[in-house]
Amino acid sequence: IRYRNPWTGFQRLSFVDVFQDQFDAEKVRGRIILIGATAPILQDLSPIPNSKQAPVPRVEIHAHALDTILHQKFLKNTPQFSLILSAGLAIIGSLFFLHFPLLMSTLAAAALFLLTFLGARFSFQQGLILQLIPLFFTLAFCYLAALMYRYFTELKQKRYLKHAFAHYVSEIFIGDILEHPEKLKLGGD
Repeated sequence: IRYRNPWTGFQRLSFVDVFQDQFDAEKVRGRIILIGATAPILQDLSPIPNSKQAPVPRVEIHAHALDTILHQKFLKNTPQFSLILSAGLAIIGSLFFLHFPLLMSTLAAAALFLLTFLGARFSFQQGLILQLIPLFFTLAFCYLAALMYRYFTELKQKRYLKHAFAHYVSEIFIGDILEHPEKLKLGGD
């Protein structure tokens, strides 16, 4: 169902007005009429995806479905585009996560999640369905894989430095060297 956006409800007529013949018959002539409960006390309500209103009467959901069919404005599923976007996010995210500092990588991951969500929301409003779950899993996997890779390579490098300098430098200074590798330079202090 492609719900109208921005939300615009359908014209309603009260049953009492129809029963007492207190309505303009010209407004309904040649139109499709759906009959259903709209009073909140009857609890025939349901939320819809793009409405900021409280749950709407279910008869309006039927009206939206009928409107979608009559105007041939169906939502289009885009699995191939989602797959291409997922691969692109994997490549861009992995490169970014591997080559930038941890804080910047984390901020980039959060920004990519937000941009993916906003992009999916925008595409949904245009009638295209993006598969969000694979996109989010791709981003999360790339971020976690890059973190694991960085953790193990940095751990391996620290072990190498510790082992290399253990023969020449006191244990007290090795911790300082590992914490601040930029202090390593020819000459002396």
